[in-house]
Amino acid sequence: MKKRSVRRVLVVVYFLLFGLFYPLLEDKIGILALLLFIILSPASAWGSELLEAYNDDEAHLDERQESLVKDALIVAYAIFAGLLIATGYANQFLADAPVWLLEARDSSIFGHMFEPRVLVLFTVTLPPAVLMWLEPDPIQDEFQAVEAVS
Repeated sequence: MKKRSVRRVLVVVYFLLFGLFYPLLEDKIGILALLLFIILSPASAWGSELLEAYNDDEAHLDERQESLVKDALIVAYAIFAGLLIATGYANQFLADAPVWLLEARDSSIFGHMFEPRVLVLFTVTLPPAVLMWLEPDPIQDEFQAVEAVS
């Protein structure tokens, strides 16, 4: 498992790249780009182990791990709802805005927030990313025990 600071940098870089490059995607390659963003998500590589264990009936998580996953899901969907509400209000207030401001909005991720591809990407990658962000570093003894078993 990566250190907490490395995981946080990966999450920030991933969502910044997504926000910068999504408006540049064309419709024909949009679905492929969406799949690529999901596959290349750092959350899909490192942040989903606890989520997979949480959804697996045979895995036995302790109370701390279950609490961490539940808190991450609550925070992720609160962030997602906040983004949608803020974008909806901003779009409503920008109806009479100058043309240059409308063009700036449309050339950013906020102009595309209600597209199905963006909604799917956020619902798939945001919970594991929040889990990556919140999960503490393993205790050194626990880390050594995992390395010895591997």
